Amino acid sequence: MLGLGLAGAGILVWNGIRASGAYRTYQLAVEQLERNAVVVERLGDPLRPGWPSRLRFQEDEQAGWACLSFLITGSQRTGEVAVESERGVAGSAWQLRHLQVKVDGDPQAIQILKGEGVPRCEQEEPAAGAVPPTGEI
Repeated sequence: MLGLGLAGAGILVWNGIRASGAYRTYQLAVEQLERNAVVVERLGDPLRPGWPSRLRFQEDEQAGWACLSFLITGSQRTGEVAVESERGVAGSAWQLRHLQVKVDGDPQAIQILKGEGVPRCEQEEPAAGAVPPTGEI
């Protein structure tokens, strides 16, 4: 019974993520990675993306942002993907701002997209009980 309850909870969480900008961010990142010759060369074809391991996002009817990480495995190596996206106004499309892959054993990450400023994903999360800056939860 407990196993069925946990599976059901997992399905609800996954469906919630799929309905969010976080899932669209994941899709856009995977599309970019599969088209990037450097990533494919360093990891090996075919690429197999894993599940998001870290996820932070906020969205409402007006705007949103998402930060997530996931592993991507090729025929030769594995890398950790870090991606950030945002949606500026109601009804606008999600756009990737930052996208990089840190390949296991390589000192230098592959920068695919590098937006301006410090990525939201690299900023520290507020401490428990702290009041987050406006617009971030």
